[in-house]
Amino acid sequence: MSIKSMEMPLATTLFVIVLVVYSTMEMATADLPPEDALHTSQASDTLRVDRTPHALRRYLRSTTDVTTTSTDEVRRLVLDISGLKELESSLEKQTVAFPARLRQSVSTIYSKIMTRIRAQWWLWATKQRDFDEVFKSLQLDKPKMNPFVDPNFPVWKYIVEKTTPKKDVPEVMLNTMVKVLGDVGNLEKFLAQAKSSVKFGDKVDSLYNYQIEKWVQNGDTPEDVFNHLKLDEEKNLKELPSLPEFSMWAAFNTQKESTNKAFEFLKGLHGDRIIDLDLMRALAEIGKTDANFKFAQDLLLSQLQYLKKNSIYWESSFKLFKLQGKETSKPTDLTMDPLGRLWVDFVYMRARGKDGLTNFGVVYDKLFKKVGNVAAVAGMEKVHKDGFFLKSLKENHMKKQEDVAEEMYKPMLNALKGEGNLAKFLAQAKSSPKFGYIVEGVYNYQIEKWVELGDTPEKAFRLLGLNTLEKLEELPTLPEFSMWAAFNAQKESTNKAFEFLKGLHGDRIIDLDLMRALAEIGKADANFKFAQDLLLSQLQYLKKNPKFWESSFKLFKLQGKETSKPTDLTMDPLGRLWVDFVYMRAKDFDDVYNELFAEVGRVAALKVMKKVHKDGYLLNSLDETKPMKGNKKFAMFIKNPEKYVAKRSKYTSG
Repeated sequence: MSIKSMEMPLATTLFVIVLVVYSTMEMATADLPPEDALHTSQASDTLRVDRTPHALRRYLRSTTDVTTTSTDEVRRLVLDISGLKELESSLEKQTVAFPARLRQSVSTIYSKIMTRIRAQWWLWATKQRDFDEVFKSLQLDKPKMNPFVDPNFPVWKYIVEKTTPKKDVPEVMLNTMVKVLGDVGNLEKFLAQAKSSVKFGDKVDSLYNYQIEKWVQNGDTPEDVFNHLKLDEEKNLKELPSLPEFSMWAAFNTQKESTNKAFEFLKGLHGDRIIDLDLMRALAEIGKTDANFKFAQDLLLSQLQYLKKNSIYWESSFKLFKLQGKETSKPTDLTMDPLGRLWVDFVYMRARGKDGLTNFGVVYDKLFKKVGNVAAVAGMEKVHKDGFFLKSLKENHMKKQEDVAEEMYKPMLNALKGEGNLAKFLAQAKSSPKFGYIVEGVYNYQIEKWVELGDTPEKAFRLLGLNTLEKLEELPTLPEFSMWAAFNAQKESTNKAFEFLKGLHGDRIIDLDLMRALAEIGKADANFKFAQDLLLSQLQYLKKNPKFWESSFKLFKLQGKETSKPTDLTMDPLGRLWVDFVYMRAKDFDDVYNELFAEVGRVAALKVMKKVHKDGYLLNSLDETKPMKGNKKFAMFIKNPEKYVAKRSKYTSG
């Protein structure tokens, strides 16, 4: 049989092909730097070399009438494309030394050109042949081999696309492949695998989508498609989500909106209650960036909804998920374990009322019974901070913090068996970065309750277990002390708190070690103001009792000028506090100097007075930031401190 007509002679066709390759290589240099363009030009010289196969050159030089070439002759010519292979080999050798970026550019351009050339050759040579014959000629029918990832597949695809109406291409291709390959299941499995390939995924998009649409239109069930893709042959169910076939099954169920039926099918593989736990964990571990994330989340939501509808599983759900409780050596961390977080979501679902609002007391109670107090609160904090594990779950309306706290207070009080235990837990948890919103709410609620009930500083002190501490100087370092401070600040009972602390030591001053610890609390500390107010109450108490004025230096156990190591009143916290007391009592600037001089001498007195003028009092709550400003003697001091002190020293020593 002969080819009856051709659009152009064979020689012209070959010339055009080589010209296209050459011109494309020339254009490829347009966007490259000069040095890369030079390499590309050198590579393009390869195309100027006559690498036409000898048989073909002889044929072109002959006087043979191309229009009457027999089919066998054409086929011989087409199949003898060794010249193109030589061209490819030569170009590859020359590009080895190219810069990586240029090498990639040339390789990409050349690959596309060669694919187009091969496709054009095959299209020209086989336009009167059936697609299945072309498929076989391209050796795409190899047994047990995936045709979609074969380098020749784009050639066959190109031929079909150029000779078939666009809307019919996917159907024609799939029907042809079924005809040639026979095994529909394998073909669908191969298609799913090819779609997951970075190299071939975009080449099978239309076929992939067509196949899914075909399943939907045919009314195939999730089970049907599961079997089509041979997922039923996978014995290790936890591996399912990692398979490309599962991704295709997920895409089908998403398009068909049959996720719930898919869940029922998966549940049936394991039993009649839940999906296989290994599979459930694998689904729960799928990340947000995974294409199957939403499908996996919807499957898990269907699981929780199923359990919620069947109350017989409510109490046993913790065991169904095979989680470890508080009585075990390694309880499940509900903030980290995927199935643990999923179960917490289920607890929240069950605690949601008809109004759509969650009863947080119920949530805490359910969690506490399984994992204990700390883990229960930590799990709730995780939900508040990061949201539910299943992102489709949302609170219709989030309750106010105080409402959440009120719901949780009584269950926590009962769980921890007493107000003291609850208070200590809240104080410690409040200071931990592990806890936040939930603890803070109950913490504030407990303090408000103490205030409303009229509890005294002493009672709160004892409830928090602070009365058991032997070393009072350690009090300010404890989280329980911070809660006691917050209570006294809210109740405005700081002076009563001072009286109570004073009573622990004697009848004059707070324990000196505790007083020093309070004086050392920095401005950035949450207890700073409370500590300053306690110390101010101490000074005010001493000021009201003149009998302590002269002995105050000794009361604070400071070292004077007659000792080998006098206290540095500019650095020592109790020393600075005593200086504040001197200023509080003094009616005149001379009185300040005279008392300081009497205890520490002229130099130390001058030094500490300068310190007070520069930095202010140790107690920030004292009125004057520039002590005795406006006093004439103070003005003299500011003008020349050394001269002022020298005169006062002569006066006091005389």
